[in-house]
Amino acid sequence: MSLQSVAHQFVEMCRQGKNFDVMRSMYAPNIVSVEGDGKQTAGQAQVIKKSEDWGSDKTFHGETVAGPFYTARIRTSSRSTSRSTSRPRRAASAPGWKKSGSTPSARRTRSRASSSSTRARVRRAVQM
Repeated sequence: MSLQSVAHQFVEMCRQGKNFDVMRSMYAPNIVSVEGDGKQTAGQAQVIKKSEDWGSDKTFHGETVAGPFYTARIRTSSRSTSRSTSRPRRAASAPGWKKSGSTPSARRTRSRASSSSTRARVRRAVQM
C-alpha cells in the first residue's frame, strides 16, 4: 500500500466514526500518546484503553475530519474536531451525591496526531 492510500483509508474510516477500528488496525504496537502536559501512554492496548476511558462518560454530537495533509518529508497528518458533552454521573454510583442544578457544558476538542505516531502507523500499514 502506498502512503497516500493508507492516509486516505485512515481519514475515511475516521469520517465514518470508526475511530477504534482505526486504532486497532493501523496503530503500531509501540505507539506513544503524548498529552499536552507531557504525560505519555505507551503501547497500542494502553492507548486504546485510555481513549475508551476518556470517551466512556461523554456523548458525541459530531466530528469533522480534514486531510490527509502531506509534507515534503514523507509525513502525513489529519486534523479532527469533535463536539462532546459530559454525561452527568448517576446518584447510585456515589452514596450521598447530590445532583447539581447545572447542565454539562459542551466541550470542543481539537487534536492532531504527532508526526512520530503518524509515521509509526503509516510504517505498519505500508508493511502489510
